[in-house]
Amino acid sequence: MKLFIICTALWAAALAQPEVDTEYGPVIGQTITLDDDTEVNSFKGIPFAKAPEGELRFEPPEKAESWGPEPFIADSLGWACPQSPAGVVWMTHPLWAFYREDCLNLNIYTPVDMSAGPYPVMVWFHGGAYLGGANIQYPGHFLAAKDVVVVVPNYRLGAFGFLATPDGTLKGNAGMLDQVMALQFIHDNIAEFGGDPDLVTVFGQSAGAGSAAMHMLSPLSEGLVHQAICESGADNNIWTTNWPQSNPEEYVYQTAEKTGCDVGSDAEIVDCMKSLNWTVIRDNQDLTCTPGYFCQGYAPIVDGPGGFMPDYPDVIRESGEFVHGPLMTGICRDDGSLYTLAYVP
Repeated sequence: MKLFIICTALWAAALAQPEVDTEYGPVIGQTITLDDDTEVNSFKGIPFAKAPEGELRFEPPEKAESWGPEPFIADSLGWACPQSPAGVVWMTHPLWAFYREDCLNLNIYTPVDMSAGPYPVMVWFHGGAYLGGANIQYPGHFLAAKDVVVVVPNYRLGAFGFLATPDGTLKGNAGMLDQVMALQFIHDNIAEFGGDPDLVTVFGQSAGAGSAAMHMLSPLSEGLVHQAICESGADNNIWTTNWPQSNPEEYVYQTAEKTGCDVGSDAEIVDCMKSLNWTVIRDNQDLTCTPGYFCQGYAPIVDGPGGFMPDYPDVIRESGEFVHGPLMTGICRDDGSLYTLAYVP
């Protein structure tokens, strides 16, 4: 009850409506007074890509369309990406029921005086094993009070974000490309929010830490990120990328069979799965993996030349062709306690 009262007071204390111009049109946010009387700005639910539904399901993200000249009112949290309603979001937001494919939105939190920048930019990628999580879980008000601009994007999860096919109809890694699209949005627009596009720190926990580390390696993130903080995860964890011996491109056949889309060629399977209600795919993502290999399920893969991850992290490290910037890494205290819910009676 105390937490509810504090949160209610936090949102009720909006004093102003800061307006920022972006390449898509104006955005109107809120000015919030924290309990120590520090003021910060928040802009919530800003779309950074088109809704990845219909023919865009499983595909690389496409740039958002302009909403101007009318302003986008960024005063409420956006939708979370499709995932189990009893997953990690439930642990922090047990009453949250707002999931749909039109989920590629981000939240921006800034110091109250955006003109006093440029401030360093910190971009948080949430964890959740690439299967769950959302930006709604990570309010950036308190970091923004320390004179940084904080951005928290969503990205597609599970099959929606990482389905691939052996014939290349889908190369996979759509969820990682969502992150790149968010970073591009930040690069192009964050100066208007008082942020420095030339000083971007990506950080995250668990799968978010793996994501942050992989952006330091990916050629697609070059120029968009400059340093990283990895909390309980790294690019070379056993679960960060699927190994080729586990044949992750063939996971599509298991999901196709369970959804009734085992209908022919890879392209025909993908077309069939694009026609389904998204809840059918969400409910049929459990996989049987290759014996002897860690079973991560739908997750990042090596997608080859021109892709997000052209080779395995250790190979890219050895090549020396990656972002040469500061990296901070460590393990969150009590991180593993999360799993007691699942494994301890």
